[in-house]
Amino acid sequence: MTSLNFGLPEFGKTTASNIQTIKVELDKDSKLKIDNNTLTMGEARQRIHEFLLIEPNLKGIELTTFRDTPYTSYLEVIEMFNSVYSDLNKNMGNVSKNIIINDLK
Repeated sequence: MTSLNFGLPEFGKTTASNIQTIKVELDKDSKLKIDNNTLTMGEARQRIHEFLLIEPNLKGIELTTFRDTPYTSYLEVIEMFNSVYSDLNKNMGNVSKNIIINDLK
């Protein structure tokens, strides 16, 4: 069996309980929220980047989506997360990518 990895987070992976996460919500209308504040993709990216800058290997991103969230919006958000981690890796070396996905019904 062949497994393809497109840079998407893997479901069902156990994460360490000592990881501090920034909670991001993507709703059915493709609106991004952090701390109940609606943000543009650029604002969310900046906020996540700033959060991960200090001790990035002990931090992560927790994304909550809903079943009726458009898949294209989900992919755009995951690409933004990958971009943030790519920047961190360029500037700080090997940074662990800690992304947790919660899918609400």
